[in-house]
Amino acid sequence: MKNFLLLSAVFIFCRPLEAQQNEDQDLVARTLERVNQFKINNQNDSALYELTTLNRLLISDGRESGYIYIEMGNIYFLLKLDNMARTFYRKADELFHQHNDLIGQSIVLENYGSLFNREHPNNDTVRYYFERALALQQKANDPFYSAHSLRSLALFYSYNDNSKAAHRLLNQAIRSVRKPGIKKHPRYAWDVQFIPQQVYLTASEIYRYEKKKPDSAEYFLKEAIRMTKIYGIEAHRVRYTTFLSTYYMEQRQYPKALKAIRESLALADTIGYVWGKVGALQALKNYYHQTKDKVKETEAAYNYLLYKDKMYNENNNDELIVMTNLILQYENEREIERQQILIKEKERVNQYQQRQNYLLLAITLVFALGLLIIVILYRRLQLKTKLAERYLSELETSNDTMRNLLSVISHDVRAPFNSLLGLSKITLMESALSNEAYRERVSMMHDASAKGLILLDNLLQWVAVQRDKALIVKEDVDVPALISETLNELSSVALTQNVTIEKNIEATHVTTDRNALKVIVRNLLTNAIKYSSGKKIVLTISANPTIISVTDQGPGIPPDILEGLFTSRDMKKVAAKGSGLGLLIVTEMVVKLGGDIHAQNLVEGGARFEVQLPL
Repeated sequence: MKNFLLLSAVFIFCRPLEAQQNEDQDLVARTLERVNQFKINNQNDSALYELTTLNRLLISDGRESGYIYIEMGNIYFLLKLDNMARTFYRKADELFHQHNDLIGQSIVLENYGSLFNREHPNNDTVRYYFERALALQQKANDPFYSAHSLRSLALFYSYNDNSKAAHRLLNQAIRSVRKPGIKKHPRYAWDVQFIPQQVYLTASEIYRYEKKKPDSAEYFLKEAIRMTKIYGIEAHRVRYTTFLSTYYMEQRQYPKALKAIRESLALADTIGYVWGKVGALQALKNYYHQTKDKVKETEAAYNYLLYKDKMYNENNNDELIVMTNLILQYENEREIERQQILIKEKERVNQYQQRQNYLLLAITLVFALGLLIIVILYRRLQLKTKLAERYLSELETSNDTMRNLLSVISHDVRAPFNSLLGLSKITLMESALSNEAYRERVSMMHDASAKGLILLDNLLQWVAVQRDKALIVKEDVDVPALISETLNELSSVALTQNVTIEKNIEATHVTTDRNALKVIVRNLLTNAIKYSSGKKIVLTISANPTIISVTDQGPGIPPDILEGLFTSRDMKKVAAKGSGLGLLIVTEMVVKLGGDIHAQNLVEGGARFEVQLPL
């Protein structure tokens, strides 16, 4: 029984309270609906009166609303009374900050941007307001208000000739308004339902401004009209259809323009939207002016002036200014008290923030200084480490080169000099030599000297390669001239060995390093002469691609040596064999030129060495 009485009491007392809340909500909704209708018909004084009355009622109930102040500021914005608009936006912003209403703060920022844009078109400050508004809307996770700021930013970038940024933001706005759930938004019935059509209208305006894709401008304008049909906003449908007719006249599509004007006029008559009919009649007058129909242009101009005079009331502005003064007087009293409180609060906050800023600056400077010192020390340590590694590598290379050089000198370089010393000593000891024997001895000494010179030259070339001193300098090389020069140098050696060198030169010119090419040809021929005593050697140089081929009729290359002929880089092994220095030099040079080398034994006997140079 006790619980039943308690439930009954709750029902009795709470039901009137719930009914009162619903009644207040209905009052606000009805007032805003009337305000919207007054704004559509350009009755700004009536709209401002309704908003002022509603605002006083809400203040008396302790439910002061920043959104009402925004609507009042918007009316003054339409009337180009920017100072008054800014005053009411500021009042709204204070309330939104008190209640931490991010969406309300973002709307105020965007309206500030629109005010500043009217005074300083396309200034960076305008972009600053729009970007701050967008950041708050994204923080509040509201895609539809975000779409509104995205379209404002896109329009700003388009007018500043930044098409790439404009289209990127525009695409984001279009994706946002196409998300489901827009009708579930708490402010859908008042202003969110207008956002999709505004986005599409902005898209059309951007494409019309850029004059690149007229079809896209038409498409998005039709999308805006389609949105007015979906959401039942017939007054905007009249205006946008008139915009469409203006677009068709710009494109000189006069039949479509006339059809759109007639649709706009018919719809304006149906819903009784006189201002919409005034705009359509003005478009009709322009249509007949462009199509050079003077009679119908005069008739349309008369109707346009008739309806305009009917709607325009010169006393409206005077009455609006009187009402504005009354509102200002009422609001100034509350504003003075609020400003005094705000001044004291701001002084306290500024002092605290100043102390915090000094502390943060000191910590930042200390941290930055420490980080700078660490970076400098690390860079110095890294530099010293790299230098040490480079010096160590150079030292190891130098040591290896020296050891390998000594190994070769101890074997291959000493052999020709030993031959010279032996032959010269025997010649000196023999007192009587025939001319033929004497010439034979001199020929043998000449052969030994030539071999020693070639070996020494190859050895120096190899050392230069190892120490990276043999720089490759590519130039246009006269191949026949280079071959003739090389054969002249080897003529005595070939004559001594009774070797005939046959040449087949197809390539006349090749772009490569001349010295490297000469070293390759000379060493291949020297190696072939060594094993082709009394036989013939064929030198072939083909073009496109450049392939150097040396074919001998010697004993060939043992299979175990052929397998690793061009892979060994060990100078000690080369010195031990006593015969591989020339091929080692050739391999090094081919690698530096970026070419390829291989050898093969021939069926009929002998071997062929081929070097392919890069194109």
